[in-house]
Amino acid sequence: MKRNIYLFFVLAVVLCVGVAAWIATMPETAKMALQADQIKSIYRVTDDFLQQAEQDDAAIEQLILQAKDSGANALLWDTSTENNKLLKDVCKQAAQQQVGIVLVQQTDDSEQQKKQNSKYSVSGICESSFLQNGLEVYRPITEGLLPIVVPDETGAEFYSLWATGNEMVPVYAGTDGQNQTSLYSQLKNGVDFVQTALVKNPSLTIGIPQPEQSTTAEIHFAAGTADPNQPLTVNNEAVEVSEQGVWGIPISLQEGENTITATQGGQSVSVVITKTKPKEGVWTPLDPVSDGSQPLEKGQRIQITSAIASLLSDYQDDDSILQTVYQGAVAQVEESVSFTRGTKQTYAYRVADGWILAKDCQPLSENTPALVSAGEFRQEERNTIFRLEGGTPLIKAERTENSLRLFLRGVVYSGDVWSETGLADSIQVEPTENGCVLSFVFAPNALWGWSVDYLDNACEIVLKSPPTVSQDAAAPLQGITVLLDPGHGAEDLGALGPMGPDGPCEKDLNLSTALAAKQRLEQLGATVLLSRDSDVFPTLAERNQMLRNKKPDIFVSVHHNSIPLTKDLREIKGVECYYFHPSGQLLAQNLADTVSRFTNRQNRGDKYNYFYVTRSDICPAVLLETGFTPNPAEYSECVSAEGIAKAGFAIAQGIENTIKGIVPAENSEK
Repeated sequence: MKRNIYLFFVLAVVLCVGVAAWIATMPETAKMALQADQIKSIYRVTDDFLQQAEQDDAAIEQLILQAKDSGANALLWDTSTENNKLLKDVCKQAAQQQVGIVLVQQTDDSEQQKKQNSKYSVSGICESSFLQNGLEVYRPITEGLLPIVVPDETGAEFYSLWATGNEMVPVYAGTDGQNQTSLYSQLKNGVDFVQTALVKNPSLTIGIPQPEQSTTAEIHFAAGTADPNQPLTVNNEAVEVSEQGVWGIPISLQEGENTITATQGGQSVSVVITKTKPKEGVWTPLDPVSDGSQPLEKGQRIQITSAIASLLSDYQDDDSILQTVYQGAVAQVEESVSFTRGTKQTYAYRVADGWILAKDCQPLSENTPALVSAGEFRQEERNTIFRLEGGTPLIKAERTENSLRLFLRGVVYSGDVWSETGLADSIQVEPTENGCVLSFVFAPNALWGWSVDYLDNACEIVLKSPPTVSQDAAAPLQGITVLLDPGHGAEDLGALGPMGPDGPCEKDLNLSTALAAKQRLEQLGATVLLSRDSDVFPTLAERNQMLRNKKPDIFVSVHHNSIPLTKDLREIKGVECYYFHPSGQLLAQNLADTVSRFTNRQNRGDKYNYFYVTRSDICPAVLLETGFTPNPAEYSECVSAEGIAKAGFAIAQGIENTIKGIVPAENSEK
């Protein structure tokens, strides 16, 4: 009996040692693979990797690090599983980096596939991909693994960002908040700004209106944050809270102090807004004070001193812009008129083609006509440059699809025109009563844009030829330069959202969206410039000067919209895009179209306006409003990483469509 017990004990020890040894020799993947519900985002492995890995042992480690850098915590093995050794090596190294493996079923025999997959410890199995509404979808076989959606080339139903290279990173379609962290981490630039655009663990707040605010309006919109999983009341009225924890509601005001109280889960926060009476009686304006300007004699020459001035058809109407005029331009006065502008008594000066305001210019001591002649001709990439020696005349332009006529006032032209014509078919100079007309003739649509740069007693006329789409399908925008201008910055917060000045403001969202667009544009091969890449504030003049200096092929000023808080802002929403020169209209149409479609926001269309930053005709230049920040639902979308990704992708797509000459369907008959 004792002997049997002894043998049993020996066998037990041997068995334990054997099991321990077996466990010790188990693949690391069996002990460390992620569970399906632990996977947040997946990096897709391509067949190209197989060829690289078979020749380079370090390729596996590089792949895993690239996946982690992109924000993924798992690899989607959508390649052949015939190379068992390679897959085993990938599984082992991925497990050591705490990265999961999701295998794609490669055969029709599911039992054979499962048997083969049992050799490896993986986080899950998906079926081979199929197209669903134009998207490549991997349907999970493993319970707990969400569907994997790969966006198509249009970016529709876009659920992912791009990684550090050209490889797209599939990310789960779920947008429950936690999954968003994997999205913003994929932006290699400006991550901090994208992080600020996420509402994390929202507490009960009132961001709008601000404390001690007063108004004469009958209604004021109130908004703030709250827990989306608990009921919220504002002044005893039930209010809906978005998934991101944002709410808003219009409040009717009575004369005097009005208390707005938000209550949730036994907690309350309040803010007081005071409604005052509009001032009664007849308002008597103060006598205007002279701004120091003087009437000028006919024939007096003036020089533009403002960075941007307007040639007006009506000196009392700022909307009557005939032409943008730049610093350094010289014109001849024909008439002076005194008028009141705001609280100032000032003058306007009529020149050959319109009116110049006294605030934008200064008189010159020299009043004789400038003698100008053709100077240097040079070609810089797609810019054809004609230097005009002897003066800096104000230039009024008339542009058609095959011509550009430049009216040079107060000058006398001497000599011949340039012997080389660049992108123009012909150049002519015709004398006029008080100057000359310089005419360029082109093949239809051969001129992309034009500008004039004023120098010391000379000016350069720059003609830009159209950009073309590259033959490289992976980089269609190669050779194209885009200047993105994230609006506002630093102390200039821009439009406030429901969180008020303490939450993500327009300046943050503008920069995040521009950075997302920059990364996508660079993937498409474009060279991208930014007017700012941090929380600073370039002045409007500095932004416009950068546009004039860099002369890009496309200019987009990125903004988010606002509106007075005196109505129900839940109904105010959508995307709109503004242009000044006709050359910017197609870009405005395309951006309004793509951003509205990809973000599923209302398309408010393309609109004309004379924004400071869009008043250059060297390239299509627009100001894009991607959404309304005071609208709680739209703000929730704009601050989400997914919303930023969609808007950035859409901006790049709208630019590509413009370069290709695509006219959106709903605008095709405009």
